[in-house]
Amino acid sequence: MENSSFPEANSSCADCMERRDGGLNLSTSPVTPSFSITVPVIYSVICAVGLTGNTAVIYVILRAPKMKTVTNIFILNLAIADELFTLVLPINIADYLLLQWPFGEFMCKLIISIDQYNTFSSIYFLTVMSIDRYLVVVATTKSRKMSYRTYRAAKIVSLCVWSFVTVIILPFTVFAKIHKEQGRSLCVFVFPHPESVWWKGSRIYTLILGFAIPVSTICILY
Repeated sequence: MENSSFPEANSSCADCMERRDGGLNLSTSPVTPSFSITVPVIYSVICAVGLTGNTAVIYVILRAPKMKTVTNIFILNLAIADELFTLVLPINIADYLLLQWPFGEFMCKLIISIDQYNTFSSIYFLTVMSIDRYLVVVATTKSRKMSYRTYRAAKIVSLCVWSFVTVIILPFTVFAKIHKEQGRSLCVFVFPHPESVWWKGSRIYTLILGFAIPVSTICILY
């Protein structure tokens, strides 16, 4: 989830940036009354629909024996990733309405980590599904058996994806901190000096690992 506003380099928060580009953390920007009502309502609807839909998907796949296929195990993990996003939406809404972060540094790190888990795990599970689809198509055209394509193997691959994503998001967790500004507590990324270099590095890091590599892989396989 990306954030739309960042502190300027010469501001009192020069060594930090907003928590999520495009997220709900807009506490540094003036908010109109209509906007302050519309945004929480929209996100509340997304939260309710997302929780209901993803919970249903998770329940059906786990409970129905016929649903336990290789493809469905990846869909299950996608649903879990989306479920993580919807679970933290109420806290994001509270952050937006209160114009500050009242939940402490531990929750700041936790929520940011969950946000990043959703972002990276979703794209990498889509990548894995593309690879799986490609292998199936190739095997079918060449009349090859795929003895290695089993439900157990899919679970191992899924575990590897989650482990890989955990490593990717560690820097976000480390740099997520509470920053005091104008009497308010903000959950932001606090970078060492020179902060501009670290900020650009974080953008490149996210662009490469969260977009360029997985999307390129998907495009090539399709």
